[in-house]
Amino acid sequence: MLALAAALMLGILIWGLAGILVSAGSGRRPQSIAEYGFSLSNSIVPLDLIAIGSEPGIIRALDEPAMIPALEVDRINERQRGSYLVDDDRVIGIEINGDARAYPIRILQWHEVVNDTVGGKPVAVTYNGLCDSAVVFDRTLNAETIAFDVTGLLYNSNLLMYDRRMDGGRGGESLWSQIGGRAVTGPAAGLELQVLPCAVVSWAQWRQMHPDTVVLAPNPDPQRHRFYDRDAYGSYQSSDVLKFPVRPAPPRDGRSLKEKIIAVLPPGGAAHVFSINDLVQRARGSAVELDVGDTVLIAEVFDDPPAVIVRHAASETVPVIYSYWFAWYSIREAEER
Repeated sequence: MLALAAALMLGILIWGLAGILVSAGSGRRPQSIAEYGFSLSNSIVPLDLIAIGSEPGIIRALDEPAMIPALEVDRINERQRGSYLVDDDRVIGIEINGDARAYPIRILQWHEVVNDTVGGKPVAVTYNGLCDSAVVFDRTLNAETIAFDVTGLLYNSNLLMYDRRMDGGRGGESLWSQIGGRAVTGPAAGLELQVLPCAVVSWAQWRQMHPDTVVLAPNPDPQRHRFYDRDAYGSYQSSDVLKFPVRPAPPRDGRSLKEKIIAVLPPGGAAHVFSINDLVQRARGSAVELDVGDTVLIAEVFDDPPAVIVRHAASETVPVIYSYWFAWYSIREAEER
């Protein structure tokens, strides 16, 4: 009985923290995707592959969040016994016009979308734990700057965002696929976002490359610190089991469903997909040239922990998408065949 009571109290605490973190929704879980209030018209994907992931409003995007310099991270770690951001923590790193920023994935998994401005460019930094997918978008479209938020819905197990209305109201917004990089329903269906260069590397790796980087500031509320310390996807990401069905499923050719890949998007060319583990084995801690047609690209490879950054020979980074193999195949590769 004591164990049961303790488990119940822990559940109540976690739920309470979730409410503090992201502002709880209506308290009633919708029974159909239509109840979410987004436009399902003009759909260019099968609606039966859009699934309910979480209650509306449970996961909230961050808007123009506060940033701190790398040295401040050291001071915070000293005060919190190294609990905020350690060397091996993965970050999504971006650099635009000399403005380098790092977004810890441990925090992004609880928000999934960050609307920010980097080097004067409005960007959306996005992450989805079910697909371990990281994509950075230019959120300027047709001369309009768009802010995105999290729907609670999934397409082929992947994050669906929505475009916030300028008047702050709700109802009729389009749904946008993260890995697809385009609107899949609603008035914007078929419009595509520009994918920007980014890197998914460890904090130590990013900081070494960009000593002047800033990083997402911690929330001052200590309750939120404890919440961010939880890994929401640990057991899921360590198995080859999916929580939501995908169609089409990738062929069983010896590649794991959750093999980590990097999709390189050279300007004007087709996407080229590489296994991160294969690149690590090929490069053995150095750089390796990638075959992407007429463009010469160099993969800068790290093996501890495994990570890949892709650059032109002239050193500038190129647009990429990081994800699990199953997600890339079901959303992008199968559609292009």
